[in-house]
Amino acid sequence: MTDTNKINLEIFEINTYYLHVLTQDKYGSKKETIKGPIEVTPTYHQHKDANGIVRSASWTSGNSSTAGSATGCFTKGNIIYTTTTGSCGGKIVWTGTGVVLDGQVVTFKGCTACGASHGYQNGTTPTIGSPAGTCNRTVNKTVDSGKRYYSLGCGKTDTTIEAYEIIF
Repeated sequence: MTDTNKINLEIFEINTYYLHVLTQDKYGSKKETIKGPIEVTPTYHQHKDANGIVRSASWTSGNSSTAGSATGCFTKGNIIYTTTTGSCGGKIVWTGTGVVLDGQVVTFKGCTACGASHGYQNGTTPTIGSPAGTCNRTVNKTVDSGKRYYSLGCGKTDTTIEAYEIIF
């Protein structure tokens, strides 16, 4: 007949251990059984996205418009913006009149997108707000990169031990 008993082991460090069991039969004979080596290794936390793919803690992927509000260990963060240089492309409109230059009325024009001044015209008085062309000034534009920063939402680090594997 075999008695099965549970034992609790207090493990203070990751190491290789040997289990010594002292048994006594009904006649008083004692026997020592040594089981080992028993290797104790940790299983560390891995940050995973909603699809179970392991990601770094500073993951910056995904589509900014469709990323979910919770993705595995991560929570939806801020959109990653990039800066590009290009033509403004905004509308130029007539913005004001009334300044007299050499005895003539002057009408100014400016871009509604970037705010750049686009000069003036003497003499005629076009309607304020009416179109006067397209802005071709070179400007820096901030655009959505299509990616977003993700923040860790699991509260764990890469050094968080989730379990111990005991091999013997």
